[in-house]
Amino acid sequence: NARESRSPGHAEVLFEWMSPLFPAETPAERRLRHAVCLLSDIGWRCHPDARARSAFRQALFGAYVGADHHQRVGIATAVYTRYAGDDEFLRDTGVAGLLNEEQETLSVRIGLAARLAFGLTGSVEAELATMALRMTAHCLVLEVPVARRVLLGESVVKKLNDLAKSLGCRAQTLVT
Repeated sequence: NARESRSPGHAEVLFEWMSPLFPAETPAERRLRHAVCLLSDIGWRCHPDARARSAFRQALFGAYVGADHHQRVGIATAVYTRYAGDDEFLRDTGVAGLLNEEQETLSVRIGLAARLAFGLTGSVEAELATMALRMTAHCLVLEVPVARRVLLGESVVKKLNDLAKSLGCRAQTLVT
């Protein structure tokens, strides 16, 4: 993270920011989510057309210790989703078969949460701390300060809706 990302501190802020979405995660799932946050900005130097695939390959084949094949695929799936927001490429690679449905769903949700965060902040760690993400019974709520409401453009709203859909709820923005 320190070597590859634009703002290394953003990973820890991102990890805490998305935590309300995963209240019942196991220690192994928490560890995977933390790894994804640390690797979530590894593709920023790549050309936008190749960014998602390049980040996927780097996460999958990088010289990172402490992760088995299934964990690497989960991390790579989340990192790919962070950049691409879809899963077509993942289906074509065949590696998604190393994850069960629950693991794949978790990886996609983590990736979509990171995608939303980077859409809001562009990797500026102080920005993410000004916004809150929380779950209610049927809604994913993004709270944005009035001074940052300009960030709620079409792209960010789509990313919020994609994340909410993956969580089985609807999205709501709240300008505070």
